[in-house]
Amino acid sequence: MVTSAVSLAALVLATAPRLARDVAAEVGRLDGEWECVGMTEDGKPLPRGGWEGMRLTVHGRDWTLTSRGASDFRMQAAAMDLRRTPKRLQFRDDPAMLLQPNYVPGRYRWVYALDGDTLKASHKAGGPDFPARVDGGDEGQICFEYRRVKKR
Repeated sequence: MVTSAVSLAALVLATAPRLARDVAAEVGRLDGEWECVGMTEDGKPLPRGGWEGMRLTVHGRDWTLTSRGASDFRMQAAAMDLRRTPKRLQFRDDPAMLLQPNYVPGRYRWVYALDGDTLKASHKAGGPDFPARVDGGDEGQICFEYRRVKKR
């Protein structure tokens, strides 16, 4: 029994640096400025006026959504799961966001897929669970499609 526990601990310690490198590399791939090129809700495309001009800026763990005429929405990535398909992101509450109307604390669990300069990211509005897939379709699921405009 002790041998099993020691073996498991050795495996965890050997795997942790590789996992940290994988996460750091993934964060580097996401870094940059992204322009929204499409958006769906409940699997239905939203009119261009609803997302046109929306930008996403990713810098390390800090994510900022900017829309025309609206205040910035800031989130901080707290956890990333690269082993799942789609990949998962859990965001930490930004204390400044607590003052924003309609802000629901602790409810930002995203899934995403990155393909070159195309990023698809999705969450369920106010839902406690991660969406099952990134392309939307579930009730309350909002999916954003971004194109990279600038790499950091």
